[in-house]
Amino acid sequence: MGLHSKTTAAIFTRSPAAFVRAHLHALHSGQCSLLIPDQNHDLLNEAARHCDQVAVYTDHPDDPALAGYRKISVADLPTHRSIPAETAPDTPVAVLFTSGSTGHAQLVPKTFQNFAGEARSLDRLFRTTGEQVRILTTLPFEHMYGYMYGFFWPRLLGLEAPTSRITLPAVLAKELQQSDLPIWLITTPLHLNAFAETGLRTETVTRVFSATSPLSPSLAAQAEQCFGVAVIDIYGSTETGTIASRHVPGESDLWECIPGRSLTQCADGRAQLDCVDLSRPELLNDVLELSSPRQFRVLGRSADLVKVAGKRTSLGALNAALLSAPGVRDGCFWVPDHHEDTDVVRLVAFVALRAGATKDAVIAHLRTHIYPLFLPRPLLIVDNLPRDAVGKLPRESLRELYTTCMSQGSIAAMSVD
Repeated sequence: MGLHSKTTAAIFTRSPAAFVRAHLHALHSGQCSLLIPDQNHDLLNEAARHCDQVAVYTDHPDDPALAGYRKISVADLPTHRSIPAETAPDTPVAVLFTSGSTGHAQLVPKTFQNFAGEARSLDRLFRTTGEQVRILTTLPFEHMYGYMYGFFWPRLLGLEAPTSRITLPAVLAKELQQSDLPIWLITTPLHLNAFAETGLRTETVTRVFSATSPLSPSLAAQAEQCFGVAVIDIYGSTETGTIASRHVPGESDLWECIPGRSLTQCADGRAQLDCVDLSRPELLNDVLELSSPRQFRVLGRSADLVKVAGKRTSLGALNAALLSAPGVRDGCFWVPDHHEDTDVVRLVAFVALRAGATKDAVIAHLRTHIYPLFLPRPLLIVDNLPRDAVGKLPRESLRELYTTCMSQGSIAAMSVD
């Protein structure tokens, strides 16, 4: 990974305010930071193996699992308000982790240029010169999207930046009432759904950004009713940062690359990202349909393509059909691990139902929206899906949920005969 120039700072905090204080201190000290999500000790231990020395910046130094590390209490650190803009472009500043939604989390090192170039591109695209706004976020700063939009961009370019996360509709409503500045809300479909269900209405939010999972047209319309503006849907990844955006609802379903990014189609059909802020072109995991070097549609993730008896579809398309079923509060399809050892693929679906909804209605809906070969066997009724802080479903969490459902016999099996 190449983090051997200095002692590396592992940011291992519970409080978003502690994260801000610790990471700004590391940036001003010239240290590269491991941005450990969810106080995950396993990720910390794995990342530490790639570094010569690690100092753990923490707001809970009494954690016994940190006994083997040199701990630095965040309370003892000086306070900084902004990111040092004079940092050399090729300086390693942070290591992020992928979500694990398609397997194990991967370490992704980032330089100052990776972040600063993206932040300046976003600022040119979305902010009027001199415009002052206040950022509110529902995202943890350790996540790439939350980090760029909630931590780095505002602190590099002088916007009013958050030191906390907002996840409850009541807290958001209170913050909106107290703000003297226009609000930009950085959020996810998971949180937008929660805000929409409360019937929130406000005119103080001037931009809503959404990322981390597909934003359905129906949810986008509900969010527009809440905030009075179309949602800016963001497309990207931990490895690439932001690639493109679009307004939803909008006149077109095309994504358009933000400044400094363009796409080409390789001979094998994969899309390649050319980005001025990355050291080399990046092959994307998603299947894209390019209408120009800067405009495209997302057809699905390569890892999400499913083939059953010669028929192909994507988990994204199946999930969209499931989530549009009457009474479904949340849901997803999942392919069990053992499918690779057999020619027979048995898809599983998990659903959390609203009060009064029925399994039969979900099944009837799926029969009219997906090819019969892709009907789930079984359909599992659960209280909630194990989404992480940004709304993603790590594969390991779904595996554990499946095991629990099978062991408890909580299967709402469906007949397709």
